[in-house]
Formats: sequence, structure tokens, C-alpha cells
Amino acid sequence: MIYVMSDIHGELELFEKMLERINLKVDDTLYILGDLIDRGEKSIETLKLAMEHPNIEFIIGNHEDMMLSLYTGEEKIFNNWLRDCNGGQVTLEQYNRLKVEEKEKIKDFLTQAVLYKFIEVNNRKFLLVHGGIRAFGEYELEKAIDQQSRRDMIWIRDEFTQAPCRKDITVIFGHTFTQSLCNEHKIWYSYIEDDEKQYNDKIGIDCGSYESKKLGCLRLDDMMEFYVSN
Repeated sequence: MIYVMSDIHGELELFEKMLERINLKVDDTLYILGDLIDRGEKSIETLKLAMEHPNIEFIIGNHEDMMLSLYTGEEKIFNNWLRDCNGGQVTLEQYNRLKVEEKEKIKDFLTQAVLYKFIEVNNRKFLLVHGGIRAFGEYELEKAIDQQSRRDMIWIRDEFTQAPCRKDITVIFGHTFTQSLCNEHKIWYSYIEDDEKQYNDKIGIDCGSYESKKLGCLRLDDMMEFYVSN
């Protein structure tokens, strides 16, 4: 089975509940679309739990991208990470208490994380990404993806969620609270009807864990939704 979730934000108990809820097996794959860390009280533990599972594939989010400034020395990004609204200070304090070997493993994990992933499930194409994309238009997405900026793919919001529909692929994303899209902390689908056909080219899965204390997960084999809460 293929699962997707995102924006766990250090809510370790929610993450553990969800892994139990979906009964993740060794031959399943869980894609996490960024933002394992920050704001929640157990960011490093949440990150380490994801790292322990060989069948969890991680796509980087804007919070991990800011954390990379630990290694790149980009002071502006580092200071932005530590702002109260981003919640990096608690993550940094936890990180600084780790052993050198643990820090190196986290560094490797973050620096090797990809920006996006194309997958196909039951003959349906999906693009998995944290923020979204700007490549809407005439180009096939596989070609247009090369035109994306790193910042867009991890930070973009309205320019993506309000963009015209694509009919060749469904983009699954986190980053934007689904409450802002459907007034509920649940998985959001964009439906567009055209010539009596219906497309949902965007699926938002960020249920606002650190505020709502609710986490959502979607199984792509049958589009079944799973939720856990504290």
C-alpha cells in the first residue's frame, strides 16, 4: 500500500498514532511531504522516528530547508528559522543535545532529501511535493518541473492552490493548512468539471497538526483517508 502524509511538526504522539492506525507494513511505502520538525515539542524525536523506517520516503519541506542553514552557514535563513513563527529554536536546542554521530545522520538525511517525487498508483499519476508548483500551462509537467525554483516547491501557496487545473497529473501537497481551503482540518480536494468529466488535480493533506492536534493520511491505492487526534 502507498500512503502520504505531511506537516507533522514535532507532534510525535500523533505520528506514532498514525503509524499504528494505518498498520504500516514492511512492504508498504509512506511518503512524508515535509515539515517533520519545528513548533512541536518533540521535533528531533519525530525526525529520528521517520529516519528509522526504511519504507518511509521523505520529501523536504520548508522547515527542514531552513534547518539546512546549520550546515550551509546562511545566516539570514538561519535567523528566519529561529523566529517564533517558525519554531526552530526548540528544534535547535534538541539537536544541540545530540551526540556527534546522531547529528551526522540527521545532516545526511536532510541533505539527501528530494524536492519532489513522481509516482503512479493504479494507472494514476501523482506528483508529491511540499508546497506546490508554478508550472501550470501548456507544458507537460515532467518537462516543466525543471523550470521550478526550489523556493516555489517548498514555499508556494495561493499561486499554486488557485491556479488553473491540470488534467495530466494530480499534485499532492502539504504546507498550506487545509482549513484555509475547505474550512475544516481534513484532506482537501480540488474538483473541476470539464465536458462532463471531473478532475481533482490538487490534494492538500496538511491538517494543521500543531494547532489542530489532528493528523491526516491518505492511502493512494483506494483513496481512503485516515485521521488521528490528541
